[in-house]
Amino acid sequence: MVMARKGMGEYLIEKGYLTPEQLKQAEEMAKQSGSPLAKVLVESAFCSERDVTEARAQELGLPFVDLNKFAPEQAAVNVVPEHIARRHNVIPVKKDNATNTLIVAMADTNNPYVADDLRVVSRCNIRAALAAPGAIEDAISRVYGSGTATLAPSATNGPTAQPGMNPLKGGAVAPSSGGGSMSDFMAEIRENVAKAGSSGEITEDDEAAVAMAEEAPIVRVANAVILQAINEGASDIHLEPDRRHVRVRYRVDGVLHETMQLPKYI
Repeated sequence: MVMARKGMGEYLIEKGYLTPEQLKQAEEMAKQSGSPLAKVLVESAFCSERDVTEARAQELGLPFVDLNKFAPEQAAVNVVPEHIARRHNVIPVKKDNATNTLIVAMADTNNPYVADDLRVVSRCNIRAALAAPGAIEDAISRVYGSGTATLAPSATNGPTAQPGMNPLKGGAVAPSSGGGSMSDFMAEIRENVAKAGSSGEITEDDEAAVAMAEEAPIVRVANAVILQAINEGASDIHLEPDRRHVRVRYRVDGVLHETMQLPKYI
């Protein structure tokens, strides 16, 4: 039998974080101001941001990560660049190699583009957990800022979660694999172009070149180009075909930078 989830207010009262009178007052304030109840509870100092986030996680059926007690694993942090973490206010906390799943603590799970970005840069399935926004900001500064932050080693146990909840169950986004530096990226491009049959000169009459587009390595080339653009913080990807090649350029901070040339039929 599946137990019904408690509402945020009911959970806060049950845990002793809030009194019924305070909840009633906060609900009236939220109704008058049009603000979310969670925001009113924190701004009115009825509850801490941490306690409200824990209640929201319970209400949504998501794991809750207390970043003041749980240190992100090094293996998880390694696959998400700092600028992505800061852009979306997220922090990777655990990487499960058996399922290629990355658990990421987020302040807001409603934006689908966050999971998409994380999937592309990490090449992992993404499982969302909730953490307090301020705690995430502090964790990002600790983990990425000084370079000497304390990180937990890879472990078999998941992050601190609500009792009875397994943070690795459900909610995975499409899988991917790998990662690495710019040199690794270029090596992968060359490898997959070669697999697609692009070695040597390609002519307009080469029927094999047309078939290249249907080869699986082509998909990997496209994914690698997009991944590197995200890693470099590019706002645009420019594909500029000429007679024999396709020039790939990224726009970073308003300036176009040439990254590579691919065979025309790629």
